[in-house]
Amino acid sequence: MKNKEKLLTENIPGLLVRFGIPSMLAMVVEVLYNIVDRIFIGHAVGDGGLAAITVCNPMMMVLMATGMLIALGGSSLISLSLGKGDHGRAEKVLGNGFLVIVIGMGLFSLFSLIFIRPLLGFFGANAVIMDDAVDYLQIVLAAAVLHEIGFGINTYIRGEGSIGYSVMTTIVGALSNIIFDYIFIVIIPLGVKGAALGTAAALTVRAALVMYFYFSGKSLLKFRFGNLKPDFRLIRKIIAIGAAPSLMMLLGSFSIGFLNNQFVRYGGAVAIAAYGIQSSIASMLSLPAE
Repeated sequence: MKNKEKLLTENIPGLLVRFGIPSMLAMVVEVLYNIVDRIFIGHAVGDGGLAAITVCNPMMMVLMATGMLIALGGSSLISLSLGKGDHGRAEKVLGNGFLVIVIGMGLFSLFSLIFIRPLLGFFGANAVIMDDAVDYLQIVLAAAVLHEIGFGINTYIRGEGSIGYSVMTTIVGALSNIIFDYIFIVIIPLGVKGAALGTAAALTVRAALVMYFYFSGKSLLKFRFGNLKPDFRLIRKIIAIGAAPSLMMLLGSFSIGFLNNQFVRYGGAVAIAAYGIQSSIASMLSLPAE
């Protein structure tokens, strides 16, 4: 009850600091997943590998935008419900959010895998880097549900006030990514596939920690299978709240896709690789502020 009492009694500026800083940290770590991949690929594979990962970035942003739609809307509703003392509604948001994330990400992954080459071509991949980009994105898309559990449901943990656990899962996920990338790129030289496998393995660790929180008795909200029954009015509210940040991320993916096409046209793989490095650093500075 300690976290619930803080949500009900703590002053607004204090709550903004307690919730805002972990949210900023989470966004930094989301960017770090890509930066770590680029560091290892840059040393082990070179410009072609970096370019292949960079042209996958818009698709990764679409994935993230889809997750933000449910994650940010759901976590806001959870906090509002707990603030009103409506514990049952908060648990229903948790169940419905989880349902939409799993189904939505499953359909998104299936669609993207079917049309993976046309999509990558649209976002800037040419014949030189297409195969590596496909190798990388296929594995990441296969782990898309895990990504959104680790990112999306983790925001629900913050929404109920368990900031410390949420930060822990974020940090463990980032450290796991570094370790797995080293294993799959350096020790087992799998190139861009290794980078994708390292990311997928780290996402698995993070998702497992998030789900453990709800099934171990640590959480304020309980994961009840009865709450998986869709409540479309509640789902519409979740989507309405999360729509604005999601749309911003989605539009950003198209602008980056446009830039990728110009880079591949006028500078080739080296230009895309250089842009990928620059954009990762810029995202690390700008995303937390958003």
